Amino acid sequence: MFLGGSIHSVWAGLFILVQETTPVHYRTFTGGIMNFGWNVGALILCALAYFIRDWRNLQLSFAIFSLTMISYFFFVPESPRWLLSRGRIEEARSGLIKVARMNKVQLENEIRHLEFSNDDIKPNGNFKEEFWKQLSQFSQLVTSPQLRTRVLLLAPTFFAVGMGSYGIHFAARLADLNLFAVTAVKEIANFLTIVILIPIFKKVQRTRCLAFTYFLAGFVAILFLLVPSHVTGIRAGLLVIAQALFVGNYFLVDTYAPEILPTPVRYILIHL
Repeated sequence: MFLGGSIHSVWAGLFILVQETTPVHYRTFTGGIMNFGWNVGALILCALAYFIRDWRNLQLSFAIFSLTMISYFFFVPESPRWLLSRGRIEEARSGLIKVARMNKVQLENEIRHLEFSNDDIKPNGNFKEEFWKQLSQFSQLVTSPQLRTRVLLLAPTFFAVGMGSYGIHFAARLADLNLFAVTAVKEIANFLTIVILIPIFKKVQRTRCLAFTYFLAGFVAILFLLVPSHVTGIRAGLLVIAQALFVGNYFLVDTYAPEILPTPVRYILIHL
């Protein structure tokens, strides 16, 4: 329980950091790149599980991977947006200068003399004040009629894609083929699906794209159940396609949801 909770907390923190440091017109692309991490990790898992059959040693290998991420604390910069909201202006300015240098953009003079309005700078509050502030933002999800409607519409979409994606992931053994081969091919298909959807999602109307991919994923998943168990090749193919479509849906809804929610509450809903 603690392991699963901590992993998703890490994902939430990383997702927010990336979104806060990415221009709006690149967020569809960076959202896709973030999802590639799941696919690459699953491929590594598949390879490790093939060679390491003892679950204790396999768990140890996962732990070693996670421990190496402690080094990120020393290399990944803090979000300038968050620093600015905490009133740490000089640190935010220094971070922006480093970003500019990394991208070979000469902005030192502009950033050095950049001034912020009082609305942009929020002094640090104590824990009690922050707690009640976050609680009031959370309450907006149910007290505001417009937000309440959007939450009620979005929550089932996250639930459906989570149930479908993880359900198919754990049902790979039902394909009656080599478990490792099916899993590896499935993750490659997931990767390619997101690559295809990134440019499509930027050009096609969001709601229509979501509705079509949800329908297609559900149709293929049901079709998998209707195919006789002895037709192993077709069942394996349908399993791979269904998983890829559900992963694509997750990328689409995870990119779409922040665009229709205000900043203070968008990440509360996404990571509940």
